[in-house]
Amino acid sequence: MAGTTKTDMRERITEAALRMIEEGGVEALSMRTLAAQVGVTPTTIYWHVGSREHVIRAAIDRLASTLTRVRVRGADTHERVLSILHNVRAVSVDHPNAAVAARDLGMTARLQMPWQKALARELHASGLRGQALANVMRSLLYTTGGFVVVASQQRIGALGSEQEWALVDDGIVDPEARLALTRPVDLDVHFHDTLMALIRALVPAPV
Repeated sequence: MAGTTKTDMRERITEAALRMIEEGGVEALSMRTLAAQVGVTPTTIYWHVGSREHVIRAAIDRLASTLTRVRVRGADTHERVLSILHNVRAVSVDHPNAAVAARDLGMTARLQMPWQKALARELHASGLRGQALANVMRSLLYTTGGFVVVASQQRIGALGSEQEWALVDDGIVDPEARLALTRPVDLDVHFHDTLMALIRALVPAPV
């Protein structure tokens, strides 16, 4: 197109590709469909970005570039660490299709590194050093990852234990607990409470 630089065209292509991935997953992305979205030929995409995998990688990089502005909130170390972990979780929860694409291409760290670096800085400021810092950081990240997996299962209705507990009446737990187990799960509340308990147990108390 006249007046369009190679950089401009690459950005248009990767922006459209990211939008298609976010809306329909990588299976929704074909070179022909992408070309139609941008208003160019598939050959133009190959010329400016590369193969389909190159396009997907470029789209993930584009998303990562929008996630670099880390906003750490909280009055003390514990609150700031929790704020960071909420952001780590949000990458996968708010961008599920892009997160899956990043995982399949080994690019998850590309999306997560801004917050992992922020987390490492907060843990260092708390007094943790060396292997102790690495162990605490991984425990927090792996627990966060577990909540991401549960959220993905909840989205597709694959949990279902609430319905099963409604049928249980054999004295395994008290009636009040059984009733509570039949109620819908609020993952945001469980995430906050679980991670804060873990942070208080593993991260030195704020001064």
